[in-house]
Amino acid sequence: MVRTLLGQSDPSSAVPYLIPNRDRVFPARHERAITGLEQHNVDLAASLEEREAELAAAREANRQLIRTLNQRE
Repeated sequence: MVRTLLGQSDPSSAVPYLIPNRDRVFPARHERAITGLEQHNVDLAASLEEREAELAAAREANRQLIRTLNQRE
């Protein structure tokens, strides 16, 4: 199941509050494009969060290494 920005499993309802009467305003192909872009945004946000966690772990490992090296002197 694909999760969306608001944690919903239905991407078409991820951001309905941004565009009132969205179903009537956009043709189906535009709606699909919007939904795809919204999901892509969610995927990018998840990827960024993962990379930030990896960076934080690398920084902590670096701090520990520097502490160890400084204690040897």
